[in-house]
Amino acid sequence: MATLSSLPNELLILIFTLAAFDVRAGNITNTIGRTCKSFHNVVQASGIDVIFVSLRGIDNMQSFLGLLQARKMNQKKVSSLLVVAEPGLHNDAAHNAHVANVLENILCTISPSHLQTLFVHFPIRSRYPSPLKFPLLPALAEVHLFGLVITPAEGEPPHLPNLKRLQLHHSGELPQEFQSLPRFLWSIAPQLTHVLLAFRVPIGSLMMKIFNDLTTFLIMLGPKSIRDDYIQMQLEDYPNEPAPTNPFPASLRHIVLSFHRWEESRRTSLILIDTLISGIATLQKNEEMSLAVLPVREDGEEKELEEFREDWKRVSEGLEASWT
Repeated sequence: MATLSSLPNELLILIFTLAAFDVRAGNITNTIGRTCKSFHNVVQASGIDVIFVSLRGIDNMQSFLGLLQARKMNQKKVSSLLVVAEPGLHNDAAHNAHVANVLENILCTISPSHLQTLFVHFPIRSRYPSPLKFPLLPALAEVHLFGLVITPAEGEPPHLPNLKRLQLHHSGELPQEFQSLPRFLWSIAPQLTHVLLAFRVPIGSLMMKIFNDLTTFLIMLGPKSIRDDYIQMQLEDYPNEPAPTNPFPASLRHIVLSFHRWEESRRTSLILIDTLISGIATLQKNEEMSLAVLPVREDGEEKELEEFREDWKRVSEGLEASWT
């Protein structure tokens, strides 16, 4: 009778790849890879062991980077990656910058045509989020970042051209050179369909820009009568300017806005948010488009990290992450 070990490597690779998709069972290196030496060799040589990768802490990140650097490109087919950085002992800013650099090296080393899902969680002890620069990753479809802000490469084509879903948690401010929310999103991923922005420090000037951008989003994708009135008013007020259009990526249909632990004294932010919420019911008639402003969250970082990990598992299994 034929046994599993007697099957040709091509069939074993197919079977083991299917097994690797059971993310909740753990990495395949620690399950099937420990069954016997021949299975371990097949898993490692084919690159199945890195299809789904979960890393915690700088030591594991550096070890994984070393493993990737020693492999051929066909053994670096990371499909889904979760990285959880831990706080440094002394200088959080310097530690986070070092961890971000290691992460960028990992992203530059893996097979760029295979990475589809990326979740990265950084500690939020520092007031300002760590910047993250992406290499060109054409297959990346879903990105969730916690405590990080994407630094777009101005003057270059978007490095995430096919990204559909983006969540930025505790992202603080937008990069200085991309203070316009539509411009920021265009520069990162022009094919976005869903975006969640959870700002950590709501500042009046930033809130005013977000308010104006999202109001335009609602008007331009809302009822035709309101849109036509708005365009006519703009043309009358600014006769030398072209007719206004939707400033966001044309594919964008779902925006979620949230704030974490704002200060009671931020009256401007509160007023603008209340105004935006009250306008949603009036303008949001297009069922294919939605804008949601969530209540202020008071969850601790540990609970948020637990939810973050769970979302990664769900997306890796082909399910939807939480958008509320």
